[in-house]
Amino acid sequence: MQNREKKQAEYLIRFRRFIGMFPWGTGSRYSRLKNALLSIAIAMIAISVLPIPLGNASSKLPLMTLEVPLREGTRGNDFPPPGNGLPEDHSQKKETHHLTLSTRIKGSGGEKKKNDGDEASPSAVRADVIKGDSLSMIFNRLDLPQSTLHNILEAGDEAKRLKNLHPGQTLQFELDEHRNVRKVSQRLDDTTVLEVALHSDGERYRSKIVTEPTETRVVFATGVIDQSLFLAGQRAGLSDKVIMEMVGIFAWDVDFALNVRTGDRFALIYEQYYKDGERVRDGNVLAAEFVNQGHVFHAVRYENKKGLVDYYTPDGHSMRKQFLRTPVEFTRISSRFQRRRWHPVLHKFRAHRGVDYAAPRGTPVKVTANGRITFLGHKGGLGKAVFVQHGRKYTTVYGHLNNYAKGIRKGKILRQGQLVGYVGSTGLATGPHLHYEFRVDGAHRDPLKVKLPKADPIEARYLTDFKNQTKKLIAQLGVLSRTMLAAQPEAKRKKS
Repeated sequence: MQNREKKQAEYLIRFRRFIGMFPWGTGSRYSRLKNALLSIAIAMIAISVLPIPLGNASSKLPLMTLEVPLREGTRGNDFPPPGNGLPEDHSQKKETHHLTLSTRIKGSGGEKKKNDGDEASPSAVRADVIKGDSLSMIFNRLDLPQSTLHNILEAGDEAKRLKNLHPGQTLQFELDEHRNVRKVSQRLDDTTVLEVALHSDGERYRSKIVTEPTETRVVFATGVIDQSLFLAGQRAGLSDKVIMEMVGIFAWDVDFALNVRTGDRFALIYEQYYKDGERVRDGNVLAAEFVNQGHVFHAVRYENKKGLVDYYTPDGHSMRKQFLRTPVEFTRISSRFQRRRWHPVLHKFRAHRGVDYAAPRGTPVKVTANGRITFLGHKGGLGKAVFVQHGRKYTTVYGHLNNYAKGIRKGKILRQGQLVGYVGSTGLATGPHLHYEFRVDGAHRDPLKVKLPKADPIEARYLTDFKNQTKKLIAQLGVLSRTMLAAQPEAKRKKS
């Protein structure tokens, strides 16, 4: 600060000396006025170029020299008062003196030049995929070199995704100063991105899937059904994904298409994933309770040391049963299990030894348990049918199929939930539906009421670990359930 004030004082002294070099009192009135105006003009020029530091003025600007010719006999330290009346001295030899003023003028010379080796910053270009687009068409549209297209598509298995683009997708390109592609990225979902980037050698491309970090939060939800499960779930803030996961967990114990009633309730503990403070998606259901017509069902999620995941009751029994309750997603039950029913095609009474599930033609039909196909073909009034043997005791039948699933044949071993065929109306049928039978030791049983055999419990070697992992979840679920029950009206609590 002191140095700046010192320099400014020096500049002021030099300026005063500069003004004193000009005569103020010689000649006529007009001459004096002319000299005064000239002095003022020269002073203004001098002020405009004086190096007085202001603000953040740079000290690295180039120097410029201003030379002002002075009249003879004038010394820089003379500062005669104006109007002193002294005559101008013409007897001495005239000499020309020069006053040199230094200043710094901002120009091209003061700017830092970019070295030839400096790398140009990349530019980002976005491309929205439209109907009929391909990566080649996008390259043409953006005027990108086609020579790199093949290298990008062959950059690895992940890069092959770029061969199948769909409208609505977005690609991000990172280009260098010559519009060469440095990187292509495509967002796959809220947390994963496909990246195809130029290798450090500048010739090859490499692809990878980048998973962005997320925060996992455990949340709770409760609900009481008054109209439908989905409406109750939505009121509780559940997404369709979580609702369907809950249905899948309890599907072996509860027929959600037929047996859900007003007053049934649920409680859930599940995960949510957040990125940058915003929820991006729902995670797994960790624990759940469902009360159906007074019957209480509990389930907890457990992953053993081998990485196998399933849902179990609090005492370690699998929520899965050996059989699914229903083999098809149906719209309604068109005919139930009956000993005596009027046949709509034969027009006479006869036993109906299964359940008819009405569904659109072509709806997938799944086998309800692990087993082996013992018959596949046309079977009288059942039309195209499949018979599956489950161990020595149980048999299931799937009739009126429109067609069989690919690879299905007699003797094939099937896993629970595997596709066996599609809903149709072959045989004696008035419309598309699935005829489903459940047989125990050869005797027909009502598929809607038969007690399904339980699946095997958790292995003994994992039981201790299971209890340690699920103890806290079971306790939290109990508190959640009691809180929900206490919040219900008295009439609903008595009913449940």
